[in-house]
Amino acid sequence: MGRSGSGKSTFAKLLGEKLNIEVFHLDQKFHDPDWQPKEQSEFINSVREILTKNEWIIDGNYSSTLKERILKADAVYLYDYSRYLCIFRVIKRSIRSNTGMEVRTELPEGCTENFIPEYEFLKFVWKYKTSKIYSIIEETNFDRKNLMIFNDRKKFRDYLRQLNY
Repeated sequence: MGRSGSGKSTFAKLLGEKLNIEVFHLDQKFHDPDWQPKEQSEFINSVREILTKNEWIIDGNYSSTLKERILKADAVYLYDYSRYLCIFRVIKRSIRSNTGMEVRTELPEGCTENFIPEYEFLKFVWKYKTSKIYSIIEETNFDRKNLMIFNDRKKFRDYLRQLNY
């Protein structure tokens, strides 16, 4: 979980490959083509269906299902990077995706990124607060030893080295 551009999807894919566990990208569950949101009940039901599986990796935030997911999770990864870094990465990702340098397999079907992200999306990334995630983690009494918080890239790279990446 964390701000857009923090690396959630990339890490989820790496972890899924390493552990041979299916990865579910919540953007795909939430959006229909052209970034149209699905009915809230449909989204919540699709997340609950994932949570019935024995193993899963879920990539995404979506506070409407956050508490349920944390209560069922063995581990939680929280990316608490600076808004400057995430804005830079969102812009870089959009350019790379639109020039064919990067393929974003986690995007919902029928959804594409603009060459330069829309102002509203950049504003969302800028204003995003991880404090809500921290509150829900506290509320659920999630086991801290299974909570990985990355607030700088060095800490994340060190963690990847531990996993032999």
